[in-house]
Amino acid sequence: MRNVALLLACALGASCVEETEQSAPTPFTTKSVLTPALLKLESALEAMGSLGEPSLEDLELGQGLIDFLQTAPPGMGDAAFEDAQAQGNVLVPVYAQLLASPDASVADKAAAARLTAAIATPAAAQVLLEQLEQNTAPSVRATCAWKLGDMGFDFVIPSLIKRLKYEKDSSVTPWLGSSLAKLGNYAGVAYMVTVAGWGGPGSEAAAELYRVVTAAGFEDSSSLIQAWESGDPSAPFASQERSTRYQLKVWQLVQDLTDFQLRGVDDSRFILSKLAKQAVPLLTEALYDENSYVRFHVAQALGRMGPRARGAGATLVLGLKDNLLAPYAAEALGSIDYPLAMAALLEATEAGRDPGLRLAAVRGLAILADSASVPRLLELAKEDDFPELAQSAAEGLIYCGQGAAFAMRVLQVAQTATQTGLDADTSLNALSHWVDNRAGTGEPLALEIQEAYHALAPEPGIPPTREEDRARRQARIELLEAALPKLLVDGE
Repeated sequence: MRNVALLLACALGASCVEETEQSAPTPFTTKSVLTPALLKLESALEAMGSLGEPSLEDLELGQGLIDFLQTAPPGMGDAAFEDAQAQGNVLVPVYAQLLASPDASVADKAAAARLTAAIATPAAAQVLLEQLEQNTAPSVRATCAWKLGDMGFDFVIPSLIKRLKYEKDSSVTPWLGSSLAKLGNYAGVAYMVTVAGWGGPGSEAAAELYRVVTAAGFEDSSSLIQAWESGDPSAPFASQERSTRYQLKVWQLVQDLTDFQLRGVDDSRFILSKLAKQAVPLLTEALYDENSYVRFHVAQALGRMGPRARGAGATLVLGLKDNLLAPYAAEALGSIDYPLAMAALLEATEAGRDPGLRLAAVRGLAILADSASVPRLLELAKEDDFPELAQSAAEGLIYCGQGAAFAMRVLQVAQTATQTGLDADTSLNALSHWVDNRAGTGEPLALEIQEAYHALAPEPGIPPTREEDRARRQARIELLEAALPKLLVDGE
């Protein structure tokens, strides 16, 4: 335990030269963070203000540019965009009104969206964001999504991410991902891959995916996604600075975490978890906020970011001292793959610590999947008086390469979950991970099991009913009941 304690002290910022020379651990003190941050950023920005009502002259000019754009010979339409830009915000309420009108044609609305983008002001971008969410015509939403990326305002990133979650039309999704990529955020690439798979290699979605991947300097989408999710510091999207307006949007999302409407909280966590690394310092600061809902929801968002949020690691370690934050911080430390997390998580599993913290720390160790945690996980797997902890420890041992020894035990947890109240899905996930690893070596039986197991997944984009979910889970359990004994014959 001496080495563990020393590593923990290093993680907390103490001297690592001699254990006897360590300074006192830094306390975790909460304060008002959210409100001052919002006030500071709001005071630094000029309010957009109300668009007001367009004059008759402005309405005629705006419609005239739409008519010209739609009838101009090839190559001549640029003049309409130049005129719209020259008019500035004067034409924004004109096109906002037209885009919201139930009487305007879809063609006119698409042209209005393009001209609004040419105005290239924050107010114009805000109009396109509103139409991206509200317009019922997929072609208009697609145009808004496409042009928002060209405008270059990074404060639209959170709204584009939110639309990824709710957009149902496959013609819009590629442009959401494309615009996010233009703005240095690659959270939409995985969605583009899914849609491109539906349309095939010759589809517009596949062509735009190829453009995004090659523009980012990668050979394929898998490499790009891996670099994005891992927070690769050498990747070309790692150094873009963010504007004051973008920072304000991030803090407004943090503020939404205090809402009692679960959908709004879930939306905010979803968006925050898909932001680039530039948001991590802001979220790290939010971990100290006096509002406990802010602290633990932000920790969850950082955990869902994965290794991109590694920069929050030191603060999350300190957060293990906060009784309310500690369980969420422990799990997040595993998810972000923080190098100094091991010692802190091992200490958090010790008997006498808060049960919720112990359980979260074990789950964090499982995510880290470091073989150094195996001895401790072996001990914890024997804690029959705390079945949730024993289950998570056994699952963690599978992630740490001990699948042959613990696969059948974890399968038994899944088999009896309805009687014990334990979580069958986490056990199935651990077993699937083990099978996938075996399949990765080319083992024929593991490949066969892997294919059959993943064939039981629900259709992408279609949430299963409770009955469908229950039937899928049972089918997977029955598959593993028949297959695992055969797979274990040859051992690891």
